[in-house]
Parts: sequence; structure tokens; C-alpha cells
Amino acid sequence: MGVLKTILFYGMFSFILPAPIIRAWSWDSADNALPSLREELDNEVKSYRQQVGNGMTTRERIVALDRLIGNYKPMGLNVADLENEQARLGLSEKQEELRVSKAQDEATLLYEKGVAEYRDGDFSSSMDTLREGERLLPNDTTMKEMRRKLEGVVPIIEKETGQTMDAQLIRLSVVRYLENDPKRALNAMIYASEKNVDRPEIMRLRRLIETNHPEIEMPRIPNGVSFVENKQQMTLEAIYEGRYLTAINECTDVLDLEPRNVLAMTRLGSAYFAMNEKEKARQIWTKALQLDPNNNELKRFLYGRKGNLNEAGLR
Repeated sequence: MGVLKTILFYGMFSFILPAPIIRAWSWDSADNALPSLREELDNEVKSYRQQVGNGMTTRERIVALDRLIGNYKPMGLNVADLENEQARLGLSEKQEELRVSKAQDEATLLYEKGVAEYRDGDFSSSMDTLREGERLLPNDTTMKEMRRKLEGVVPIIEKETGQTMDAQLIRLSVVRYLENDPKRALNAMIYASEKNVDRPEIMRLRRLIETNHPEIEMPRIPNGVSFVENKQQMTLEAIYEGRYLTAINECTDVLDLEPRNVLAMTRLGSAYFAMNEKEKARQIWTKALQLDPNNNELKRFLYGRKGNLNEAGLR
């Protein structure tokens, strides 16, 4: 009976005593609990700082910080300084993107202005405009190369806006040279020489183009045959031999110099007709007929029988 009273006595007190508190372990004290982890992060940050000193880009820094924060923040380490730095860099990157976008827009307008200027014959102003655009986008290779070429042209001729044949040929040659078509740039110089254009700029421009493009072979023109006549003959031979793309190129060379040359247009249509591009041929012949309304051959090509290669302008 006494034993039973003792058990009941202690049981009553055990019932009212608070139960022991059981706490889950937390990373909140990781800096103190795991000093080796803190040391590891410090070494990583030190390495990161060295890379920054060696010239990391803003984007590379953001990526590196994202890795450090992602690796060590879940472990309870204090990375607030890294997060603040990442936020500052993110803002700086966005500001730089806006600045670059604005610079690109301004440079695009300057590029378009420069192209319009040199096509109008104002080579000196075009060079200055493109140089200004290049300052905004120093890595733009198109403007850099165009400006470099203009620096060779401007000492020869700063401006040519006239409407005479020699003025037009000079503009044509410079435009073709600037727009990476040196073959047709030289064609214009050869054509100008044939037309007895007596201007010193012609020979100087020709030497400039030949110096910068030694790979261009000069055409062999038989004695007594003009440059255009030679091209027309080569076109006809190419069509008969089935080299239609060559024929198109030869016709295009002629039309670059003489846009109203009806024979060249007729044979250009013939080449397309032979390639079964009949609608293209029809468009070209229609334009040629507008220039020469009494041309019966063109009328026959357009309104006569179709399908016979001999009716495709082969003359």
C-alpha cells in the first residue's frame, strides 16, 4: 500500500512538470558552427576579386556572384554584401544596355546619312558623318571599312555632284568601290577612258581601286571594239553556250553604265527566258519596249509565239 502511494505521488508531479524542449538544428549559426565553410567562401570571394582585377565583364561578374550566392546562402552564410554588389551590377548592366541601344540608333541614322551623302557625290561630308558614327560604335566593321575607303577617295576628289557624263561616271565608280563591287567600279573607269573623259581624277581613282583589289583581272578587249560592244558579244556567246548566269552578269555590267541600252535589256530577257523565268523576261522586255516602242523584235517576243528559244531575243 505504501509503495502504491509513492508511485502516485511522483506520477502526479511528473504530470505537471514541463516537458523538455526539443529544438531542430538550424543553419542560423552556421558562421560559428562551421568556420571552415566561412573560410571556403572567403577564399572563393578572394579569387573572384582577383578575376575582377584582371578584367571581368559586368555580365561575367553577375554570373560569378550568382554562383557564389546560390552555393553559400542556402547554408546560412551571410552573403548580403555579394547580393548588394550583384544588384548594383545588374542596374549598371541595364543602364549600359540602354546606352548601347541609344548609340546604335544614333549610329544607324548617321550611317544612312553617310550613305546618302556619298551616293549624292559628297564624299568628304560622308567620311565625316561615318567617322562620327564610328565613334558611337567603334566595333562596327561596316562603317570602319567604308570610312577607310573614303579616306583614300577624298584626297582625290572631295565632291562631285554634277550631272555631266564624267560626273556621273565618277560617282558610279566611287559608289561601286565603297559598296564592295570593285569590278564594276573599274568598269566605270574603263568606260570613262573610252569616252575620252579628260579628268585627272579618273586615272587616280582607277589606280586606287586596282591597288586595293589586285585580284580583279582587266578585260581583254579586241582592237577596234568598245567596252560595251565586247560585253554584248560575250553575252550572246554565253547564251548560245548555255552559260546563262554569265550572260546575266555581262548584261548587268552594260546596264550599270548604260541603263537605257535596249540591246542589253533584250539579251538580259533572253537569258532569263532560257532559264525558264519567263515572267522575269517579260518584265525586262516590256521595259525595253517602252524605251524603243518601234522595236518589232521585242513586240514579237512579247506578243508572238512562245516557247521557241529563237524567239527569246537571240540576235
